[in-house]
Amino acid sequence: MAQDAGHYTCTVTAPPAPPAARDIEIQVRNPPKISPFMFSPELTEGATVQVLCGVSSGDKPLYFSWFKDDQPLPSNLQIEEKSLNEFSLLMFPELRAAHSGRYTCRVANRAAAANYTAILTVKVAPSWETEPLDAAVLLGAPLKLDCVARGFPAPLVAWYKKIEGASSGDGTERWEATAPGWEGGERRSEEAQASDAVRATLSARTALRSHQDGG
Repeated sequence: MAQDAGHYTCTVTAPPAPPAARDIEIQVRNPPKISPFMFSPELTEGATVQVLCGVSSGDKPLYFSWFKDDQPLPSNLQIEEKSLNEFSLLMFPELRAAHSGRYTCRVANRAAAANYTAILTVKVAPSWETEPLDAAVLLGAPLKLDCVARGFPAPLVAWYKKIEGASSGDGTERWEATAPGWEGGERRSEEAQASDAVRATLSARTALRSHQDGG
């Protein structure tokens, strides 16, 4: 314990010999203890955010360092770090999808080192990777159309067909899932990352007249 620190003397007596003594010093060192921190789960691309790694106890001096996914912070991410005596501030001027990951604050002193990790997830609005275009096809010929988007969480990509001549009570258009004879539909990966593209392919081995007339 801290109160055990100090100077101690060990003496040896064995008459008729003179006594012997040895002085020692005991130092009790206090390792760093990091106060828990976290990122908001609602952060979106383009936002500005900062996170504070603070120490509730520990001998000084304290040395702070940060890691992303167990590696030093990549310089291309333009993350700013500012460390003072008892805390370190990590600042993200403009969040991007590439900022998502595990961020570890490491604090060391003469006694030991401590780590604390928080996960940053940047939500990214869906954007086109491959935007579908109008197509003309010969009757009876094969057809394949790709619709590819990316975002995080992974967007749901699906094909629908407009029901010609049909509308709802309020006059809005009516659509239905791709009809029998088409191969395709919705695609979504639960493990997709913001950098992953999500694809839905619409294809038919033979283009029938009903499909051609509807499009």
